[in-house]
Amino acid sequence: MRRELGNFSVPNRRLQKQFFRALIVQTLVPTCLFVLPALPTLLGPLFDFEWNMQTGGIMALLSVYPPIDTFVFMVIVAEYRRVICRAFCKTKTVSMKSTEVFII
Repeated sequence: MRRELGNFSVPNRRLQKQFFRALIVQTLVPTCLFVLPALPTLLGPLFDFEWNMQTGGIMALLSVYPPIDTFVFMVIVAEYRRVICRAFCKTKTVSMKSTEVFII
């Protein structure tokens, strides 16, 4: 992989590394959102303990996943982050034109 990345330009190599990091985070987010909260429910039948739990929380986590997945990708990739900062973090530019008033 490093040999193949050596053929790319430096900006393209940096972008590919950001995409790889985003891919890893996008793999870990569903694990944390879906598997870990549902683990007691999934393992309950194996260990024969009764769990009288409502699954509304797990359903809520399922609906939160798409925005979090998109947000993670936009935060990790620098190009997307710059576009977001330009759109939402607009700084007002004040032009300082010098006007001189002459009193005669």
